[in-house]
Amino acid sequence: MQKKKISCPIVRLKNLTWPEFDAASALQSTSSVEMYMAALQRGCKCLEIDCWDGDIGDEIIVYHGYSLTSRVAFDEVIDCVRQYVNNHPTTYPIILSLENHCSLPRQQKMAVLLKSKLGDRLYIPKSSDLWSDLPSPCELKGLVVIKGKRPPEPDNTDIVSKHDEDESVYDPYDEALRDPSPSTSCVAEQKKAEKSSGETINHELAQITLFHGCAFQSFEKSLSLSPSHMHSLNEAAIGKILSKAPSNAELWVEYNRRHITRIYPSGSRVDSSNYSPLLPWTLGCQMVSLNFQTADSPLIVNDGFFQRNGGCGYILKPKSLRGKDLSTSALLPNGPQTLRVRVVSGSCLPKPNGESDGEIIDPYVRVRLHDVVIPDIKKNGKGSNRFLSSSVYPRGNHHCARQVTTLHTTRCVLDNGFSPVWRQNSWAEFRVHNDMAVLQFCVRDKDYGNDESVAEAAIPVSCLRSGYRCVRLFDKHNTRSGPFDMATLLIEVEYLRPSLVEVDTNAPARIDANSLVE
Repeated sequence: MQKKKISCPIVRLKNLTWPEFDAASALQSTSSVEMYMAALQRGCKCLEIDCWDGDIGDEIIVYHGYSLTSRVAFDEVIDCVRQYVNNHPTTYPIILSLENHCSLPRQQKMAVLLKSKLGDRLYIPKSSDLWSDLPSPCELKGLVVIKGKRPPEPDNTDIVSKHDEDESVYDPYDEALRDPSPSTSCVAEQKKAEKSSGETINHELAQITLFHGCAFQSFEKSLSLSPSHMHSLNEAAIGKILSKAPSNAELWVEYNRRHITRIYPSGSRVDSSNYSPLLPWTLGCQMVSLNFQTADSPLIVNDGFFQRNGGCGYILKPKSLRGKDLSTSALLPNGPQTLRVRVVSGSCLPKPNGESDGEIIDPYVRVRLHDVVIPDIKKNGKGSNRFLSSSVYPRGNHHCARQVTTLHTTRCVLDNGFSPVWRQNSWAEFRVHNDMAVLQFCVRDKDYGNDESVAEAAIPVSCLRSGYRCVRLFDKHNTRSGPFDMATLLIEVEYLRPSLVEVDTNAPARIDANSLVE
């Protein structure tokens, strides 16, 4: 990754606009700065910080706006980031995505706090850096990079749209959360006055900002922007953009070769649930934000995906997403392959939630393939993969890129969590269409009424080789401590066609220190 600019890897991103512990509600919960440290320790390299004016003096607070979540101080969050970077001086860059709702005086204080607390750990771009190719992650090791807003240059007003004032996609659920309290009304009036004066961004804060968030209008306009300009899009915008024109998938990939795209959850996810990150990754989007407080299937896929490269939080995108070829064949594999998987046995499977008491479990395994299909519009004008009927988004349009999932379930083994053996010769067959596909294993306990999750793992297909393999299982926090320390599955893998994904057949059995499969 030494010579690759920062738009080439995929970055592990956590949706932390509100640092909460309680996953039951995104509207009212107890917040703590410790959640930021937990995210960094888990391998996240981009944190979202929702900044607002406080009620006392020049205080800056962090919380989910227009909600009842509790609040933490902005300077405490920066102290947390500084402590992590000081303890990990060779870490790949930490990106702070500032969702800035502060007035100009508070923005000035934000800039002062960032400079004073981070010191030489803060990356301050030169003016020439803003219009040249982005630096590589290796050049930014040990540094903190700021994503925010910059005022338009006087001679670039034709390129930087007036819509840059608000890069977010309109979401009616966000409007429904607004709280017309006196304090927020005062802030709104102050910001309205600042807009009328023509100045909404503090220049000192803009000078330390590398990534400038701007609104999406069309890829033709976006491709003309400098590499430091990036888009932040709501998850719902993915389906709208792809269904608008069949060529938008190719143009999006081309845009992401030099620029950055960040995807964030919809405001309708008040339960802090997650959407699948696979389709944005396949389009080359580098930052896909998830809610780490909810251990659902998308988060498990995300955890497994980033186990590669030593769990450093950065993964180099496949060649098809980095090359200069704009043809659809550069985005699609040469054809689907058939992957066959057979679950043979398990070992040292814990009870649900790692509990020490309770009945002996009756385990069975769900094997699910998460894949993305991008039709080749040049073959028949409508897409060559119409035989696939299941899709997540965009719904009702099978002529554009979409995610597909295939599920296989083993039989249940009664009263054996120590060494269950699935005595079956039947194989689970999966059609793999994309080299970003991920295979998920979920061990569950068969019970009357409600089956409980025991342990899970997710493995990128590009890391899965033929033969007998040992899959290491994790708890919902993506750790293997305590009862999960020895939990594994023995599987057999077979490809019916030569592998079309980038698999290193000469690699040792253990891919790296944090590998999921041996």
